[in-house]
Amino acid sequence: SLYIIMTYLTLFRISELTFSEYKKLVKSQEPHKMNVFLGFLFHPEFMKTWLRDQMLTIYDYTYVDGRLIGTAANKQGMHKFLPQIQGVLGELEMALRPGTSKSTMKGGTTGGKGTMTMVQTTKPIPFNLTQPKPRKPPQPEVVIQTSYQARPMPENLNQTSLGKIEELRKSRAAERRVKMRSKYQSAKEDPVLSRLEKQNEVSKLKKQALIQEQNQILEVTMKPHTDQKHVKQTRDYYKKVKNSSGPKFEIKPTAAAILREDAMYRKKQEQEAAIIRDFEVNLRDTSEYDSWKAREEAKEAKELEEMKKQRKELLTKASEIAKQAVEESEQLKKDAAAEMRDERQNVIEQLELERRLAIEENQARTVEVKKVRQMARDAVQQIEVEKKSRAAKMQAEMEELRKFREKEAEHEMKQKKDLIKEIQAMVAQALVKSKVPKEFDPTTTS
Repeated sequence: SLYIIMTYLTLFRISELTFSEYKKLVKSQEPHKMNVFLGFLFHPEFMKTWLRDQMLTIYDYTYVDGRLIGTAANKQGMHKFLPQIQGVLGELEMALRPGTSKSTMKGGTTGGKGTMTMVQTTKPIPFNLTQPKPRKPPQPEVVIQTSYQARPMPENLNQTSLGKIEELRKSRAAERRVKMRSKYQSAKEDPVLSRLEKQNEVSKLKKQALIQEQNQILEVTMKPHTDQKHVKQTRDYYKKVKNSSGPKFEIKPTAAAILREDAMYRKKQEQEAAIIRDFEVNLRDTSEYDSWKAREEAKEAKELEEMKKQRKELLTKASEIAKQAVEESEQLKKDAAAEMRDERQNVIEQLELERRLAIEENQARTVEVKKVRQMARDAVQQIEVEKKSRAAKMQAEMEELRKFREKEAEHEMKQKKDLIKEIQAMVAQALVKSKVPKEFDPTTTS
């Protein structure tokens, strides 16, 4: 704030700023505030007591009395500028008087000598800035229609009713019921299958669908299986299915299965046509290529075998190296552990030796302390004996002094009594003389 800045400049920077610049700075502020501030800060009693005590809580007394506040004797610090500050306070008081011109004030002192001109200070005026106006938001490119137009009412809405809808629903349900009865009318009883029978039937259906799909693939490719084992298994399965007395189910193909089979058939046809076209154009077969391919594959297999053998040898060597490294590491660890055990034993022996030496030293020190304590007890006893003897001697002296003072008091009392008797005799004699009439002496004057 303003007072913090002015306090800092007044206490610490007034010498660097020079008093003329400081005076200009003071006059640039409100006179009432500066008059109260300077009158409070440069009050002589305030500078000696409160301000000095507060500064001594932070700074050394030599710095406070020598440079910061100063004293009336050395004229340093604030005491150096005290007369000039008194003049500034007088000018500020004149500026606060009513009817005084702000530009010129005459009679600055009681004698009315000279004139004092007030410095025209700069008054801060806010900038005349143009007030910003709110900008209009841009029009949206896509205008969203907020209006809603309902569709026209359906024409058949008034042609029906809830009763008609209910009758229509009941008639449809009756038709479905008649169809279901006609469908199962030939069956005497409804088929009831257990869970195991259902699973067997499902598995049978899956097998029949798989066999049918394989047969369709064989028909499309027109190439029978070359695996005799598979052919035999298939033939036996067909015989088993043919001779079985179970129910016959007809599996109807789906649209996806038909499209998939047609795509496979077309793909096979394109492949066969491509083979025939290649043979017609090139007029050669692939026997030479097949032989070359077989040789290359055998060569690659041999190289792969050699590579595996080399890798195996490398892995064997690596494992041996790793084992050797592990053994060396274990040996190093054992040596380090043995060395650490030796060091630990040496440290334990050293600590044991130090402990024994410390015990012996403490025992010797205990003996010395006991001797010193015994000497202290003896000294205390000797001092007590001396004190007792000194006290007895002092008591005897005090007794003699008391007796001497009693004798002096008796002698003094006796002298006082004799003096009182003499005074009383003199008073009695004076009374007797005062009763005897005086003789008139004409030669004397009153």
